[in-house]
Amino acid sequence: MSRALLLQIHRWLGLTSAIVLAIAGVTGIPLVVALEAPWAEPWAEFHETLGAGVVGRWVVFAASAAALGLQGSGLLLWWPPQRLRLRLSRGWWRCAYDVHNLSGIVTLPMTVLLAGTAVGRVLFETLPTPAALDTVHRVVGRLHSASGFPAAVKALYLVGSIAFVVQAISGVFVWWRPTAAAPRAAAD
Repeated sequence: MSRALLLQIHRWLGLTSAIVLAIAGVTGIPLVVALEAPWAEPWAEFHETLGAGVVGRWVVFAASAAALGLQGSGLLLWWPPQRLRLRLSRGWWRCAYDVHNLSGIVTLPMTVLLAGTAVGRVLFETLPTPAALDTVHRVVGRLHSASGFPAAVKALYLVGSIAFVVQAISGVFVWWRPTAAAPRAAAD
């Protein structure tokens, strides 16, 4: 696959899933820091279904699967490794581009874990699975929510949740590039 085609797939996949991934990231933040009752359950329900029941659950599933594709394609687009930098003086587009690349690479393991376990949770909770996989189901759920993990691990989950928001916003800014205002990404 050509790099130009991969970039187009990455851009459109990101644009179509950005809002759901940003919502999942924002709603995941208070869940990681142990939102207390009576807010925890409705907040978690919104995180999992966007308030749209079964249809919303599948929308979240699709966005989480898209996130896995975005993370893989983003890594391929970033490879060979580019310098990790944040150039604030080069204009808004370059800053958004650097933020997108920097946050994507630095948080890649955490975002892959969160998106992968989100996909797994939806599959386990909506499709019939044999009882032999109950332990796997519990592990996937625990890995997705950081349930029972120490504060240091929860901090990493917090960073991963924030990364989905940062990636969605910076990705839209990078996609919305006035051609005259932005240099080619490969120029430096």
